[in-house]
Amino acid sequence: MTEVAQQTHTYDSPIIEAAISIDCDLAPGATMDEILGNAENRLSEAYPIIEKLQEQEHTIEQTQKGLSHRVVQENKTVRFIRKDKTQVVQFGINGFVFNRLTPYTSLDDYLVEVGELWDVYQQTANPLMINKISMRYINRIVIPHENEQDLDLNSYLTVIPAIMPNEELSFGGIFQSVRFSSRDKRLNAQLTVATENLINEGLSVIVDIEVFTLKNEAPAALSVWMSDIQDLRALKNSIYQTTLTERCHNLFQHP
Repeated sequence: MTEVAQQTHTYDSPIIEAAISIDCDLAPGATMDEILGNAENRLSEAYPIIEKLQEQEHTIEQTQKGLSHRVVQENKTVRFIRKDKTQVVQFGINGFVFNRLTPYTSLDDYLVEVGELWDVYQQTANPLMINKISMRYINRIVIPHENEQDLDLNSYLTVIPAIMPNEELSFGGIFQSVRFSSRDKRLNAQLTVATENLINEGLSVIVDIEVFTLKNEAPAALSVWMSDIQDLRALKNSIYQTTLTERCHNLFQHP
């Protein structure tokens, strides 16, 4: 979704999920159990639902008695979920993620809270190095059509190739991914467009935009990277605006 203000129309966001992620390295031997113990008391009031995401590591070794199979299960990520399930905060061994689900309004409405939650992660996980800052926006767009023959994706999206090379073929779906980089290589993006199933209202299409910048810096408050975040936001908005045609944008505008 673009966050450019609409002066004469209301714009209904097609965003179904937005995320801000900060990838980082923790001290050797850091465990999620320790992080959870430090963070739970600070987050449980606003985010009372807690989920532990566990990973299993299987090791098979040859011994004198034959093959030995060992399974080690470890918590890698803890998810703190708001009671209304519109926001999820993930504390992990590899970093921090803030997820906002529908309804989504504007990044400005969430940045203060994201900064506060990142402070909690810093204080409980003690990251050593920041590797990457990313933002991801997943949009679901329903393109209307009377029947399959009338479906014209090119009227709604600018990245879709010609659908029917010849009349003997019928439309089966699209999965297309494109990468971008700024000229100085500081900003990067990946745009993925994928069709879902046909529904009564039309064809459901996912427009997934991820923008990111690589870092090699010591941890700091979110405000230190605000210039990067605004640059990523502008890049995301630009990709969104140019990926959707005017006809597609009009689907979400109302007087």
